[in-house]
This record gives sequence, C-alpha cells and structure tokens, in this order.
Amino acid sequence: MEMNLSELVMVRWTDAGLSLLKRAMNDAQVVEIASEQIAQASKSDGWCDIQLWALMRLIGPHLQLGSQAPFIEENEVQVGLLSAAGASTNKPTAP
Repeated sequence: MEMNLSELVMVRWTDAGLSLLKRAMNDAQVVEIASEQIAQASKSDGWCDIQLWALMRLIGPHLQLGSQAPFIEENEVQVGLLSAAGASTNKPTAP
C-alpha cells in the first residue's frame, strides 16, 4: 500500500492520548498541532483528522512497547476515509 505522509488520517484519542496532547502543549515545535487536536477531540467524541506526518511528530517520541494506547478502536489509524476537503466520508459511529 502506498501512502503519502501528507495524507489525512482519522484517530480517536483515548484519555492517555489526550494526556499526551496536553503535555505536548509545552513543546513549541508541536503546540499548534496539539492544540488543534485537543479542540477537535472536544467537539467530536475524541475523533480527529490529522496529517500522517503530524501524527508521527506528536506521538512518535512517546511510543514504546507496553505504553498506553493513544487511540481507541484497537489502536488503529483510519486511512482513506476522508474526502479531499478533509470531511469524513465514512466516519465510524460512536458506540
């Protein structure tokens, strides 16, 4: 599967993931990305769209074997579900 790092992906943040985002607010290099994710999550039951490179930049340094999962839905990133405008065309419904 080919994927562009600028592609939008969908994640649903867990409490651990939101905590990670709040800690990222102290990092000048990612504060803008983190604040946007926190704002989106608060309006959509934790669901957020984000470019893949930005997601990697946010969570990459914090992932390790045995760490708490930053996403709900079996720790998956939803790819290819977004329209060109960024709106979800097949967004999973909340339980």
